[in-house]
Amino acid sequence: MTSRKLNKALLNADPSKAGNTLLCIDFGTALSKAAATNGSGYRPLLLPLGELGKDPRAANKYVAQSSLFVDSQKTLRFGHEAVAHWARQRTYAIARIDSMKRWLSVGQMGDLDREPVDAQYLPEGCSLSKGEALILILAYVTDLACAGLAAARLPRHVV
Repeated sequence: MTSRKLNKALLNADPSKAGNTLLCIDFGTALSKAAATNGSGYRPLLLPLGELGKDPRAANKYVAQSSLFVDSQKTLRFGHEAVAHWARQRTYAIARIDSMKRWLSVGQMGDLDREPVDAQYLPEGCSLSKGEALILILAYVTDLACAGLAAARLPRHVV
């Protein structure tokens, strides 16, 4: 099992150190991808999110699953771990949160921080807003992308 701590250091970063590195993250409905360039606009580098997320079954090392699962112990699981832990349930009592982008595009747009995630996605006694769920999965994918930048020796401070 892999676990990742959310790195909050960037929240206090000096924006003047961003340089010319450009990071593009495609937060996908099922899979997310990321690419970066050194600012020249040429030869974008695909970042291996699936590999960095330690997904042993990733057919494509460049994509990470955009899934979130809260298990019966109230532990958050991201990406391929969310899918694997969801599949290990005996009764499938808790659904896996996928397709979060639909919250932004289907139905009436409201304040996602005030809209609770449906009970089918959460263990008893657990609460989570749709806004919090989106922030968590975006933070996970962004953290993988930043690890990809570091592996490529590109700065984490990006445009």
